[in-house]
Amino acid sequence: MALEEEVVALRAEVAALREALAQAQARIAELERRKTPPPAFVRANTPTERPARPRRKRPREHNAGRPREEPTHIVYHAVERCADCGYLLRGQSVARTRQVIDLPEPAPVQITEHRVLKRRCPVCDRWWTPRVDFSSQVSLPCGRTSRPGQGSCAPAAGDESPRREGSVDLSLI
Repeated sequence: MALEEEVVALRAEVAALREALAQAQARIAELERRKTPPPAFVRANTPTERPARPRRKRPREHNAGRPREEPTHIVYHAVERCADCGYLLRGQSVARTRQVIDLPEPAPVQITEHRVLKRRCPVCDRWWTPRVDFSSQVSLPCGRTSRPGQGSCAPAAGDESPRREGSVDLSLI
């Protein structure tokens, strides 16, 4: 008799679960039919079309720089060894150039172009650029040496170029 009672109890439990399942499915169907709007922070995943505006160009007077002269001397500045591990650096490319124009009184112009080379350490996989001190050759920030009778030039804001991490002072080598 105990088995028959257990079967009756299980059938009642199954019927109750089926009824709960039917109620849950009805509730889900009701919520799906309602179509509530999404929250304000949710946006459709479609690109917005903006009218194509032509790019605004800077006026020419802001883009004009001094044309480079043909140098009479070229001085290369480079780091020979990695400052971290001492390994010999390989490869090179010009990181930046600076022309120092020396205007002697009657003699022809002497233009020295300093080419600061950056080199890569194959062990550390870092690029190294030397720090070059032009103060002994250049006294004014515009690149001209100060001579009597010549006009002065106003210092430019931020004339000193920023040095990258890993650059080395040549006086240390």
